Amino acid sequence: MEKAIAKIYAVVAAVVIIIALVAGGMYYYLSIPGQVVEKTPIRIGFSQPLTGSLGAGGQATLLSLKIWAEDVNAKGGLLGRPIELVYYDDHSNPADTAAIYEKLIGVDKVDLILGPYATIPTVAALPIAMKYNRTLISVFATYANEAYHYPYYFSVMFAGPKLTDWSIGFCEIVNSVLQRPTVAVVAIANEVGDKISRGFKENCKNYGFNIIYETSYPPTTADFTSVLLPVKAANPDVVFFVSYPTDSVGLIKAAKEIDLRPKIIGGSMTGLQYAFNQLTLGKTLNGVIIHHSWIPAPALMFNGTAEFISKYQALAPTYGVDPLGYYLAPWSYSAGQVLQQAVEATGSLDQKIIGEYIRTHKFQTIVGELEFDPASGELKESKLLYIQFQGLTRGDLLDFTGPTHLKVLYPPKYKSGDLIFPFPGWD
Repeated sequence: MEKAIAKIYAVVAAVVIIIALVAGGMYYYLSIPGQVVEKTPIRIGFSQPLTGSLGAGGQATLLSLKIWAEDVNAKGGLLGRPIELVYYDDHSNPADTAAIYEKLIGVDKVDLILGPYATIPTVAALPIAMKYNRTLISVFATYANEAYHYPYYFSVMFAGPKLTDWSIGFCEIVNSVLQRPTVAVVAIANEVGDKISRGFKENCKNYGFNIIYETSYPPTTADFTSVLLPVKAANPDVVFFVSYPTDSVGLIKAAKEIDLRPKIIGGSMTGLQYAFNQLTLGKTLNGVIIHHSWIPAPALMFNGTAEFISKYQALAPTYGVDPLGYYLAPWSYSAGQVLQQAVEATGSLDQKIIGEYIRTHKFQTIVGELEFDPASGELKESKLLYIQFQGLTRGDLLDFTGPTHLKVLYPPKYKSGDLIFPFPGWD
């Protein structure tokens, strides 16, 4: 009799536990008949330069990834589980970046990682990803894998696999109006400046351009007038800059101050794509040619692009980030899409399986189709744009909103305007 009562109590207790778990939804839910799927989050970790010299880009990247995670979660999550983002501010300091990835992987035990925004933080993160055999997808890192050749690193960045890809569009524009021009190169003295200027000099050699002056400046430079006075003295036909956001503004201001007037001026000037810096310089930007990653031209609107830009711009004032989000934001969102599609296609969180899938497949994103070069992890085909600021009359946000005054000169398939040549000057 006692045994029978004990059995009854055991059955009742089991039923109560099952009801409590189902009612509370503590651990599991049924998504497919006959299958039980964990509801614990998939944790995706990364560092971002939310403060420091790269803070504006890091903040925009973070907002874009938050929008991506919310979009995925609204559609049922990743593999039926919600995404949870785990992130820390690396203060634009590569030493902090490395320590953060050690913590994310070793202490936080995140399931997946994404890279930080920008080259120098990514170079710091890559050895940690390699140490733990993690797949790493970076955002806007310039050839960070050049020294490592890590097979599971992938760069969501508009340039192609060769250093020359970064500046070939600029050289094509120059070559269309000038034969054997004289050129001056001015580059920031860091890893990015070295790589992009190397590729540009190789392009100059191939196109028959004559480099008559070349200089680099420390990242701490504040006085750009002294940097540019020798450039003016050299009197080149073309001036090609490789610069970071603060430097780009300083270089344009100094060029105007000393009335530097080559026939073509611009280059790889990171930061002049951001609305904040555009508003600082206003109409001064007329005639300047810069690289770009995306503008809202009809040919560059892909599935989901308009929806993302609308969400981003609605949230931008609250987060205090670039109000337009044309440059970095769509590509940051696309980094999440690449990871999402690889996980969903393989049904796995195994790092090698995900990495091998990314190496061998194409991805549909809000910046178009992306495919990675398996040797370098860079895009197989460059999507880099070169645009010229034209017809700026107000210098306010309206001037820089939409494609009206941002004319795509390269590549030909996205061309939306003709080159204003020669450079009209600073008046």
